[in-house]
Amino acid sequence: MSSKTAALAGGGALVAVVLVVSVLVLGEDPPAPKILPPPVAPPTTPDRPDRMPASFTPPDRPTSGGTQLGDPGPATTGGTQLGDPTPPPRRPTDAPAPGAVEVTFRCTDDAGEALAGVWIEVKRPSGAPLDTLTSGAGGEARLERLPPGEAIQGVARHPLSNESVAFGPITIRAGSVVALKFRRGRTGRLSGQVVDERGQPVRGATLRLIDPKQAGEAVLDSVGMSLGPDGTFMATVAAGAYAISAEAPGFAASDRAYATVAPDQEAGPVHLVLYRQGRISGRASLPPDLAAMASAIDLVIEITRGTEENPYQRVDRRPLEVDIGFNFAVDGCDPARYRLRLEAPAAGGNRVGPWYSLTLAPGQSIDGVTLVLSETAPSVRGVVRDDRGLAIEGARVSVRGRQSTTDRDGRYTVHGLDEGEDILVEARADGHAGVTQQATYEGVALAIDLVLPRHGGVRGRVRGGGNVPVLVCLRSDMGVRPYQVAAGADGTYLLEGLPPGSYFIKAGQGANPFDAAGAPTVEVRPGHVAEAPDVALP
Repeated sequence: MSSKTAALAGGGALVAVVLVVSVLVLGEDPPAPKILPPPVAPPTTPDRPDRMPASFTPPDRPTSGGTQLGDPGPATTGGTQLGDPTPPPRRPTDAPAPGAVEVTFRCTDDAGEALAGVWIEVKRPSGAPLDTLTSGAGGEARLERLPPGEAIQGVARHPLSNESVAFGPITIRAGSVVALKFRRGRTGRLSGQVVDERGQPVRGATLRLIDPKQAGEAVLDSVGMSLGPDGTFMATVAAGAYAISAEAPGFAASDRAYATVAPDQEAGPVHLVLYRQGRISGRASLPPDLAAMASAIDLVIEITRGTEENPYQRVDRRPLEVDIGFNFAVDGCDPARYRLRLEAPAAGGNRVGPWYSLTLAPGQSIDGVTLVLSETAPSVRGVVRDDRGLAIEGARVSVRGRQSTTDRDGRYTVHGLDEGEDILVEARADGHAGVTQQATYEGVALAIDLVLPRHGGVRGRVRGGGNVPVLVCLRSDMGVRPYQVAAGADGTYLLEGLPPGSYFIKAGQGANPFDAAGAPTVEVRPGHVAEAPDVALP
């Protein structure tokens, strides 16, 4: 599924390499910014091989709202968009909050000339995607509607740069400016062709270039890649090794091709095939008590691509959108194998409908899909306690990627499982050893209680010297797991936070944690610090 990419500049021969990333945070009344001169179009003769590309097509970027994911293509009433595995972040559709501010990104080369076509990925400090931007002909891009005090970070990349520029974390105020500066380098040429699954040329395609040694991605629009009417292209890019894919509205992203671009040389041709997207539509059948609150119901879409021998899968979850007749539509669907179902997490998390399976061919529309939300309550539930039988509040329980946190009585519930599934229930809690338990889910409710023993510790002494490393090695059916602590000047050490079990102890530089011969042993019990026999230096 293709995300709509902003158009980028192309057609020059200057390489941008990271020189400096500077961030200028201005006050509430910032001085007037310096107006950067627009880039000059490169001559057709090779008398200025160092000029940055000047061709830039401003992107027609829709704001994504509701459940729209990926490239929206034509507007479709009552439909939702099913985007690629990393859809662009949602933007708020309501009015900006009072005091909302914007951030300006200024992109220049090392001569101070405005640089168009820089692809900027903005994230929160947690790593959650916030937005993607592209610098325009004046070298600027703006991120709007941010609350004051919001922190951002990210990475920027240009098609003629063989290095990425990282920025942040930056705390935003009114008038904040992020200055991204690149320096020049050497380029080569990349040739190829973009066609659909029928062998027909694809107009309006873009190229996405990924350097495995660098963060960030560079994107070239149809102008920057000199895309011809027959689908062939010739792009000037920074020298380097790339994974290359093509995208276009209404098409799934192509599989990746690989090429190494040498300075002043031509690489390729690479052959990129785009598959037309399709549509899935039908009707939702809801219980009477949920018919008036369809927005509280999730539409879960499981998508499997690849071959039977090497499949890859992703799951998309979004609020169900229906019209007055409870009809739904999902547009922009990649050719793939699908399973769809309804879940009602906002209504207690205990209603899950059966899967509806189908296979979508390129450009195909499948209608008449009926999704039923059942009245059953399939789940795994239980109580998490410690080794003394006391309930653990806040323990994290995971079943097939679904999460639950225990309440004050140690109780947890995980919903949305399929009958006949082999499941692994995992539980973790601070200060306790984690546990896992296997089971087969056979419907309705499965009760699994879990015991997380408290951590213990080891105290001991090294004979023959101090200030040396000490390895406390846990032996189990899974092998040996070493823990390390430093002995003090007098040779004593204390290591806490150890799972209960049987340990052996080694000391000294170069001690082998997988050789227990002659090593003293100790048994760690839940909630206790064990006194270990002295360990001698080798």
